[in-house]
Amino acid sequence: MLDPALTLGAWACLVVPFAVVLAGTDAPAELILRPTGSATRAQVEFLLGPAFLLAIARLVRQIIRVPERRAALVLLLITFCQWLATSAYSSVVLGSPQPTDFRSVSGALVAAGLGSLAAYLFLDGRRGSAASALPVWLDAAMASGGAISLSSLIVGSPWAIDAVAQPVVVTLEIGCLLIVVTQLLLGHRPVERSALLLLAGLSAMITCDSLLAWFVLHDSPGYPVILDIAWGVAGLILMAAGCRAESPRVTPPDAAALPSPATAAVPGTALTLIPVIIATLTLSFLPPGPSRAVALGPALLTLAAAGARLVLGLHTARGAAEAYRRSLTDDVTGLPNRRAVLVELDQRLHGQRPVGLMMLDLNGFAEVNDTLGHLSGDEMLRAVGTRLRDAEPGALAVARLGADEFCLLVPDTSAEELSDLATRLRAVVRQPVVIAGLSLTLDATFGAVAPDPAARDGGDLLRRGDIALAQARAAGLPYAAYDPERDTFSRGRLQLADELRRAIAEDQLELWYQPQLDLASGTVPSVEALVRWRHPQRGLIPPGEFLDLARRFGLMPALTEITMRLAVRDAASWQSAGMPLRVALNVAPAELLTGDSMALLRDLVTEAGLSGEVFVVEVTEDTFLADRERAQAVIRDLREAGFDVSVDDYGTGFSSLSYLRDLSLCELKVDRTFIAAIDRNERSAAIVSTTTALAHALGLRIVAEGVESAEALTTLRRLGVDLVQGYHVARPMPAPDVAGWVAALASPDRAHATHR
Repeated sequence: MLDPALTLGAWACLVVPFAVVLAGTDAPAELILRPTGSATRAQVEFLLGPAFLLAIARLVRQIIRVPERRAALVLLLITFCQWLATSAYSSVVLGSPQPTDFRSVSGALVAAGLGSLAAYLFLDGRRGSAASALPVWLDAAMASGGAISLSSLIVGSPWAIDAVAQPVVVTLEIGCLLIVVTQLLLGHRPVERSALLLLAGLSAMITCDSLLAWFVLHDSPGYPVILDIAWGVAGLILMAAGCRAESPRVTPPDAAALPSPATAAVPGTALTLIPVIIATLTLSFLPPGPSRAVALGPALLTLAAAGARLVLGLHTARGAAEAYRRSLTDDVTGLPNRRAVLVELDQRLHGQRPVGLMMLDLNGFAEVNDTLGHLSGDEMLRAVGTRLRDAEPGALAVARLGADEFCLLVPDTSAEELSDLATRLRAVVRQPVVIAGLSLTLDATFGAVAPDPAARDGGDLLRRGDIALAQARAAGLPYAAYDPERDTFSRGRLQLADELRRAIAEDQLELWYQPQLDLASGTVPSVEALVRWRHPQRGLIPPGEFLDLARRFGLMPALTEITMRLAVRDAASWQSAGMPLRVALNVAPAELLTGDSMALLRDLVTEAGLSGEVFVVEVTEDTFLADRERAQAVIRDLREAGFDVSVDDYGTGFSSLSYLRDLSLCELKVDRTFIAAIDRNERSAAIVSTTTALAHALGLRIVAEGVESAEALTTLRRLGVDLVQGYHVARPMPAPDVAGWVAALASPDRAHATHR
């Protein structure tokens, strides 16, 4: 409640003196519009004093409550104190208020007040200043002292002394107004209520002093008392702008941005240089008379603040240079880090200078960390880093990218030279290192990237190095060179993944079905559901081109749900048409074990009025390896709900007879690699024959996929396989074509052909 009381009190103190003066005259209109005597003006200014005191109290409250604007508000407080001192000096010392004369202390105080106001406007328009930071206070001192010095320099010049000084006041006030307008145009000051109040207050001051200048230039014995009242109103409007409720809109700094030594040399150079020049000129041409004391202090303050700011700037520059150096250095090894590598790569790529990249990953480092602790691990990293740097002195950089991964930048190299370099470095890494009294030997895996002018930036080269390293690890090789043909992480794949996400949402996916032929009866009891993507531009895309993307980008749950919904819809349609086909659905291990896909399938089947026997859930062997107990529980729940469960691609994984014994399975599906040459390869035929006998002994169906010839079909029939599928039987087809194909198969000629 104190703040509103101070504000209302200040405004009331403007109304009271005006009412007192009007009440004491017989001609109020003449008093307002015509020049009045000095006694009347002195009475008004004396009664205006409490308004300024309350405004100052309100500013002090704001300085205490808003620390982020403290430096700027102190300048505004100085401005009001100077104006109050001017009024007091004119009324008390001189005996009556006079037009501004810069050869007097009163005039000097007016100029100093306008200088402080300009400094306030400048500092208050800056964003993100921390009020407690020493540089901000030094900037405030320089801005204030420089502005006051400039005012003193202008009004102390010979042409200002000889001429009437009031137009100079108007000029200075117009300069303050231009500061606010410029800040608004440049976006340095937000367009809000406080900015409008600043414009209104400065415009009122300019209007009052322009009228006062007119009276002075026309040799008037005085000026209307309304100008004093209006000038007080302008001051209180400026006070209201400074005491705004809202805080400046601060743009948060980018925490990741770190200045280089070049950009952090001496901050605020222009801000320092300009006030120093002004203060120096002011000291060289000090105005005569009593105003000399007013001009001398701000000039000396400016020079002192500039000196302190320069020292602080140099200290900041040194700190920024050290921080920049540390940001490019690995803390453990002292080698350059990933940021430094990116900087070097970008500089060379922009300069069209070729550079090769060698990345290496230590094998067995995790065991050192886990067994001996991280301090021993750090010692190992430092030893390896030193050896790599000494082994290849011609490298642009030997860097640690993170964990146990190192990188070498090699200029003007070739793919063959990188291969030789990997051989040399591997020998270096494999030399024993004594850690904690133990002689330890590590190995390394290398990935190389030859110079490529088409590389976009350093990040692209590092990405290629990571891919080469991953390819070497996946193949179990000590070295691999980046091969763009094997780069599955291209921009095109990223775009395709984004399109796949939209395809799922926009129903661009559809199911095609491949019939499974019963060799004993020649009928088609089941079909396998195979997902396809009907791309708007690329046409029909097979699953091999997008299923891996779905796994990498977390789209498998949505893709599985779409597949289940379409399969249940088509199965219900065939059941209604009197064609009781079973539908085989492939389910990824992650969706089978961790997702809600199986619960969703049960709900969809129940809603469609179907039984679980209509569906066969196909799972791969790695499902059981991922979580054996969870797999047993899920398969048990599926069997209890009536679903059949089939092991897909049987024989290609880590086949174990134990899960055939322990799991409630219905079917084994022999992988196509055993079927492709079964009529010519006796080993494949023996494996299929043995697997078939085992499946039948366990009460399981046996399905062969990938049947591409009549000879393979004949062999599979002889071996006792139950169901077959493949291009020789039928290619995958859209759901509307299945009924017609099954009906055609039932014709006598076609049925006879399938039994041959």
